[in-house]
This record gives sequence, structure tokens and C-alpha cells, in this order.
Amino acid sequence: MSSSSWKERKFLSKSLSKKSNNFTKGLMERLKIDESKKKEDHRKRAKQAYLEEKRKTNKKRRERKKEMKKHSKKHYNNNKKNIINMNISGKLQIMKLIYSLIFNN
Repeated sequence: MSSSSWKERKFLSKSLSKKSNNFTKGLMERLKIDESKKKEDHRKRAKQAYLEEKRKTNKKRRERKKEMKKHSKKHYNNNKKNIINMNISGKLQIMKLIYSLIFNN
């Protein structure tokens, strides 16, 4: 709060206590309205800042989730290839064993 508004309120409150005229009452009411507008303005700005920060964090969270999905899919595909290769190599070993049993006798 600025010092000028404090001085204005002090002056207006003194003048109201001495004699209450409509002019000073109007000024006091305007000051109250200005303060309430300032408070509303601060609330709106704070809410906007909060929502903006929330959007940013949600965006970061989505990006991290996407990266993890990509990373896990890569591991899944590698494991799948390894299993296929193991199956093929296992079948080849069985074929070699059968071949050696048949033709070595």
C-alpha cells in the first residue's frame, strides 16, 4: 500500500469525524472500491499464474510419460527380438543334434 493512499485515508477519516459531508463520503467509498478492485486484480493474476504453471507442469508430465512409453516400447521390442533369436537358435541346435544323430550312426 502506498503512503499517499494512507495519508488520503487519514485525512478523509478526520474530515468525516469533524463533519460528514457527501464529498468525503464519496471519496472514502471510491477508495474502498479501488482497493477491492486491486484485490480482485491480484486474485485474477494469481489464478492466471497458477493455471499457467499447472499447464506447464502437465505438459512436462505428458512429455515424460511419452518418453517413458517410447523407452519401454524399445525394451519390449528388444526383448521380443531376443526371444525370437533364442527360439531360432534353439531350433537350429535341435536340428543340428538331430542331424548329427541321424548321420553319425
